Amino acid sequence: MFKKFLSVLTVLLFFVTMISMAQIKVGYLNLQQVLNELPATDSAATELNNFVSQKQQEFQQRATEVLEAETEFENNKASLSQEQQAQREEEINKMNQELTNFQSQIQTQIQQRQQQLLAPIYDRIDEATSTVAENNGLDFVLNERTTRGDNIVYFSSDQKQNITEQVLQQLQDN
Repeated sequence: MFKKFLSVLTVLLFFVTMISMAQIKVGYLNLQQVLNELPATDSAATELNNFVSQKQQEFQQRATEVLEAETEFENNKASLSQEQQAQREEEINKMNQELTNFQSQIQTQIQQRQQQLLAPIYDRIDEATSTVAENNGLDFVLNERTTRGDNIVYFSSDQKQNITEQVLQQLQDN
């Protein structure tokens, strides 16, 4: 009797799930296409590239200073006492460590700057996506591809569910 009850309950849950799933509307969006077509993305990329170039120059300047110190030490090593050599090697090691730390700081600064520049763009896209989703009565919106380019949506029988162009239009209207 208990097995029969479980079987009926399972079938009933299956039908309830199927009915509720039939009511869910899902759209999808090609975020990369939206980003590529927004002028703000180009200006953010330009600003980020300028920032990266500036940081590369700063790093290169410090790296050159370290290299010059190492070269000078190697050229004058014979004229230095053991104690002076050890002290100079310690200074150069410290300079190399500082250079490594500086490189890490630069990477962090670049990531922070990228986030600062892209956050308003993503906020606008989120807002436009929400508006389009609400206008179309969508329950969920999926990104068509991952950041690596792998498909998330492989097939959609209804092209109306692709809201990429509508989101782009919404962004242009705002």
